[in-house]
Amino acid sequence: HTTNGRWDLVVELGTASLTDFDAVLRRIRLIPGITGSETSLLLATPRTTRARLG
Repeated sequence: HTTNGRWDLVVELGTASLTDFDAVLRRIRLIPGITGSETSLLLATPRTTRARLG
């Protein structure tokens, strides 16, 4: 990914549970230099199928 604007980094993180996610996020926030974070949860990923031409 290339970022532009407010944030310098985009991280995709998957865990087995929200409890595990919270624990990982807490550890990330303890890293020196991390001054803030924003979390967006992916609820669904719709897939489309397209016919291949050629």
